[in-house]
Amino acid sequence: MARLGPGPLLWADTRGARAAELDELPRTLDLLDRKYKHVVVDTPAGLARDVGVPVASADVVLLVTTPKKPALLNALQTRELSLDLDTPVAAIALNKAGPESEMPDRLEDEFGVPTTGIPESEAVAAAQETGMPVRQADPDAEALERYTELARTIQECEQRGGGARNSIGNTGR
Repeated sequence: MARLGPGPLLWADTRGARAAELDELPRTLDLLDRKYKHVVVDTPAGLARDVGVPVASADVVLLVTTPKKPALLNALQTRELSLDLDTPVAAIALNKAGPESEMPDRLEDEFGVPTTGIPESEAVAAAQETGMPVRQADPDAEALERYTELARTIQECEQRGGGARNSIGNTGR
């Protein structure tokens, strides 16, 4: 249930999932999906069970990465896992993308899905420190525009019935 957009959002952090009953996660996500318009589940990067169960339960996957090689390798692994589990990849969020970076275009070509470069931002850092939305920290932040663009991309993917299921191509940070 990886969905973004207007309306209430529920953030479920599954990093502690190794200690949880992962077999119950799909049922729990179904219940949340009925109650909330949008449910976003953040998972660690990689191929472990605490990644696979949420990915298999999702409508679509958003790969989140940085330009660093280890993060890009994690994105590639999670993309392959998503495809193996028949969960479409909706888009890539490339954090810490420089203003002149060609990396978003390269990732889009390589992974076959829309890629949004998100620049480093004082507004994002302030929002993370205080726990407030980026919109409150700085309503004019470029990163906010990019997040909005990313949300639209994910919604369009869902409306089409999925993302790319056919090229090379997570949640690396």
